Amino acid sequence: MERCQKLKRGDRRLVVVITKKGIKLPYVGKEKFAELMRVGLRYDKQTRMFRIEKTEYLEQIKNVLTEILKEPITFAQTCIICGREFPCTECPYEKICRSKDFPSYCICKNCLGKPELYRLYLEKSGKLVGL
Repeated sequence: MERCQKLKRGDRRLVVVITKKGIKLPYVGKEKFAELMRVGLRYDKQTRMFRIEKTEYLEQIKNVLTEILKEPITFAQTCIICGREFPCTECPYEKICRSKDFPSYCICKNCLGKPELYRLYLEKSGKLVGL
């Protein structure tokens, strides 16, 4: 679990950012554990982490985790160019993005200005899909 500061109109709020690696949670009890499994999380006994297995219920996952952690939740994006993980709140396109807050690949603000961005994108995405 990574925690980041989110600045909004001068006040600082803590936002929990969930990465692809998963999230460690405090003991949640049998009922909450079952609810987490129902909405698409899976528990890895070796790492003791929950990770998203099904993305159909992301809103429910956010609601359950917000209830457990008592803090707002966001999912991390992974920059397809440099591999950096970042929350959607860092992106200048957050307001118009169609895949906002969906744990996937994106392009971070540091890489958006790279001169050969399109070529890099094609190269990296080709490797991801095995081309």
